Amino acid sequence: MFQTFSDVEAYLNSLVNYEHAFPLGGIRDRPKLQPVLNAIERLGFNRALPNCVHIAGTVGKGSVAGYLEAVLSTAYQTLSFTSPHLISVKERVKLNGRELDDEIWCDGFSSIVSRLRTDPVIALSYFESVFIFYIWVSRELKCECHVVETGLGGRFDATNVLENSCAVLTRIDYDHTAILGKTLTEITKDKCGIIKPGSTVISAEQQEESIAVIERIAKEQNAHLIILNREFFSETRLSDEFEYRDVNHTIKRLSIKPHSDFQRENAAIALAAAFAVDPDLPRDSIRKALAEYTPPARQQLLPGMPPILLDTAHNPASFKVLAETLRERYNNRRIKAVIGMMKDKDARTSLEHLRGLVEGILVVSTGNPRSYAPKELVEIAKEAGIAARAYRENQYAYLDLHENKLITLGLVTGSFYVAGDYLKWRTDAGIA
Repeated sequence: MFQTFSDVEAYLNSLVNYEHAFPLGGIRDRPKLQPVLNAIERLGFNRALPNCVHIAGTVGKGSVAGYLEAVLSTAYQTLSFTSPHLISVKERVKLNGRELDDEIWCDGFSSIVSRLRTDPVIALSYFESVFIFYIWVSRELKCECHVVETGLGGRFDATNVLENSCAVLTRIDYDHTAILGKTLTEITKDKCGIIKPGSTVISAEQQEESIAVIERIAKEQNAHLIILNREFFSETRLSDEFEYRDVNHTIKRLSIKPHSDFQRENAAIALAAAFAVDPDLPRDSIRKALAEYTPPARQQLLPGMPPILLDTAHNPASFKVLAETLRERYNNRRIKAVIGMMKDKDARTSLEHLRGLVEGILVVSTGNPRSYAPKELVEIAKEAGIAARAYRENQYAYLDLHENKLITLGLVTGSFYVAGDYLKWRTDAGIA
């Protein structure tokens, strides 16, 4: 049915994609599990994947997933599911950190689509289809460990059809409030929907309101809860090294890229999850895996004059983290930023975190129908106290950033789509 990977892409692009639709949804405004459950039943798939770690949260999900996959891949055949992608949908399903061959994508979608088109037809969205493909790959390649990142929230996310998984909760904050709830209690409750009976739950440090919800739901589910800086710890020893410690493990001289307090927190959460899968993972393998892995577009420093800091910050919580990193590691730099944002984000609060840290903003479009128009975002930036200029075409903003001789650091942020677009432009421009 699908002869080339381009055929698969064309099929996926023909589906409803709630990452692009605005306003979110339609008749399926609130994510529902039933379409995925129906597909799993039709296809005869198992909802319990071996050694499965399920990740939800507001910021840090992608980094935790990447660090965890890197560590588990040193000992096990590890399959990961993440979203969204920067350049290609292939980034969403990886085996031991590597993209799958075209042939696997074609075989998987040929098998899945042909069986779902029988009467009654089971219609899936873009996200749901890729997730069903992930489960197909797991069975076909007999994967031993699984790392699954939620797309939106937790309770009603398509990935929450999984059973017997270990739950990881990264930092929880305000985002998608029209869907998940307007209070931290409501948002946390939705994300805690991934906690399964009798499971292990690993959490970042959280605000008091969130911790109260997590503790209550973990107790209701008879789940074993461990929290960063309570049951396990990440302590900085040197500027670029840290130590992980829990009741059974002490691992010294750990180093990661990028070097920041936030990413050390994410790496520690990933290690706690890895030890929940296998408490006997070799320390030397862990050190090597963490040192060699770089989370793509997560505070990623790209070489050049000026160097470019690429980050997928896209909501107030992630912009706050970005601002902390700029103060921590780049406080002596002259910084200009290229930024484009989605219209369902609190742009004013997000940009206020950069006030006093950047000299100005070059505003672009994300290329997504849900994007702020550049001129609209310029006005918001000015209200936030930051000089800004709109660009009709993104490439000219990138060129201006690279050709500016006065700045010592360029920043590209605001959206996965902007980060991906910049990476494509950089490759096309022949910049290493």
